[in-house]
Amino acid sequence: MFATLDNLERELQKEVKKVEDKWNDEPRKDYYFHEICGINKAIGVVERFKSKELLELDKWAHDHINKQEQGDTLSD
Repeated sequence: MFATLDNLERELQKEVKKVEDKWNDEPRKDYYFHEICGINKAIGVVERFKSKELLELDKWAHDHINKQEQGDTLSD
């Protein structure tokens, strides 16, 4: 899942670059600025979601390690 989120973030960053290039070619078209802001907002959402998932994974790992140390899990 994290690879998918990383790929999504990378693609959104590429899209920002494309829009920036368009804006450089046509500086009078200010709506490109708003497109860039929207894409950057989407990147922020992806980053927050990825952070949340990593925190949950970390919590699960700590719980799992604690259970193993207490002998509460089945061995493989």
